[in-house]
Amino acid sequence: MANKSKPAPKPFSTNEILYSALWIVTIAVLCALAVVWFFYTHFGGQNLSTDPASWGQFGDYVGGLINPVVGLATVILVFLTLLVQRHELQASLAELKRSNESATNQNFEQSLFAWLASYHGLVAAIRDVTGASGREAMQLWYSTQFSSRAVLAHSTEGTDAAAAYASLIHSIFIQDLPDMTGSNVVTDSLREELDDLYAEALIAYDDVYRHQIVNLDAALRTLYRLIRWIDRAEITDRQKWHYVALVRSQLSWIEMVYMFYNGATVVGEKFVDLADRYALFDNLEPGSDFIVRYAMHKVRTGIRTGQKMAYNASAFDSSRAKELRGLEQDA
Repeated sequence: MANKSKPAPKPFSTNEILYSALWIVTIAVLCALAVVWFFYTHFGGQNLSTDPASWGQFGDYVGGLINPVVGLATVILVFLTLLVQRHELQASLAELKRSNESATNQNFEQSLFAWLASYHGLVAAIRDVTGASGREAMQLWYSTQFSSRAVLAHSTEGTDAAAAYASLIHSIFIQDLPDMTGSNVVTDSLREELDDLYAEALIAYDDVYRHQIVNLDAALRTLYRLIRWIDRAEITDRQKWHYVALVRSQLSWIEMVYMFYNGATVVGEKFVDLADRYALFDNLEPGSDFIVRYAMHKVRTGIRTGQKMAYNASAFDSSRAKELRGLEQDA
């Protein structure tokens, strides 16, 4: 049988201590009155003595009986006073700790939002030669160079790219991948084709990054540093999860796609661990991008053959990431 530890005793409250002190004083007073009453009942009715020696004997009688009681009561009251002071000191320290924690959290959140605003400013400053800016420019580079449609068009150059795209979409979304979280139902030939397209998409993204490094490096590096700063902060794991989830909620779909491909390249490989630990792609819906869809399917179903994927399943699933970190699941 498992040993059941006894619960810690509940400390006395200040009011309980004060009531105890009141009872002790009351008992001491009643003892003094009882001594006088006992003397009166046995020796009452006599004339008051005018002899100082008799009064001295009376004082010795009263003092001899009451002084031990008063002395003991005094010791107990001093002890209770120390308890009250200890409780007040603990309350003051607890309040000071709460104030410090509140101030620390406030400073942390101010730094977080300032850092997040800096990141959004860097994204907004992105410019393309066509005049597109911010997320619009990111969407333009994605759609024309490393989206699934663009990659497929490049790989099927000289053939009917539109027909090839329609055929592959039909295979992925209707026949072979009806459920992204389901069993491994991708045929070997289709998997090989998708592995090749995924590898080409990584090359295409890397090419975009190299050509647009002036636009992209600061934003992606800032986002990485921000999440790593949260991960290394001296706060609880639940707070870390909360703040990273807050950052994640600020990211658009196109930003998450860039993060997804960036972590799969040498330049952004340090991002992979953070993505796995905090489910950074939990909100990444593949949409019509069948390459992203296939990559997510391959990771979630644990397929190990063919093109190696950078991320683990926890990068796309908050429940799994929380379980690995020992965090409670949301109700």
